[in-house]
Amino acid sequence: THAGWSPQAQRDIGVYDVDNINGLIGNDTNNFWRDSTYDNTWHNLYTSTAKLSEYARSKKNYKMKASSGPVSFLKEDKVTGDTDCTKLSFSYSQMYGVGFTYNPETAMYERSINGKPHLSQTGKAFPAKNIIIYDVPNYTLNDGQNKGRQDLQNTGEGEGWYVSMGKAEKITWSKKSRTSKTVYKRADGTELEVNPGVTYIQIIPKGNSINIE
Repeated sequence: THAGWSPQAQRDIGVYDVDNINGLIGNDTNNFWRDSTYDNTWHNLYTSTAKLSEYARSKKNYKMKASSGPVSFLKEDKVTGDTDCTKLSFSYSQMYGVGFTYNPETAMYERSINGKPHLSQTGKAFPAKNIIIYDVPNYTLNDGQNKGRQDLQNTGEGEGWYVSMGKAEKITWSKKSRTSKTVYKRADGTELEVNPGVTYIQIIPKGNSINIE
């Protein structure tokens, strides 16, 4: 689901036959609305999963179930990793830093942006049970529009971290092609299974520090 696109994204949606709902073109726009309660600029476009699901099923005839998810989940919580991690921080750019602080009472990581709690407009928090983080090369798209759009080289392989339950452990990631699934593995080569719960996959620019405390 998207509102607008770069020339590359528009091309790739066609090339890879990606099911998509566009918030700015045609009948798709009926699933979106503007709400200026919190923002009176063009950033105030909203939709809902209920609207999108019904539209995808009844009007687009899109497949509603995937053969597999991005990660595999355990049936119950399990503490893994040998590195304590009560705080995790990293940045996407000089103006955008992210932090997670572990709350042992809830077994969740509370998220912050630029040192302030990450909250919705209504004050709702966005904690995470699991965090998968790794870095890849990024570069500015040469699309002739000079809008600073970025692309990530997320095919290939590399190392990262899996963080959960106050612990962090080294993992590897690999993605063979644009159309293949990213596979996460533990250091012993077995596929990573994460604890049940909200999971953030954070892919940051290569060379940016990942700080574990």
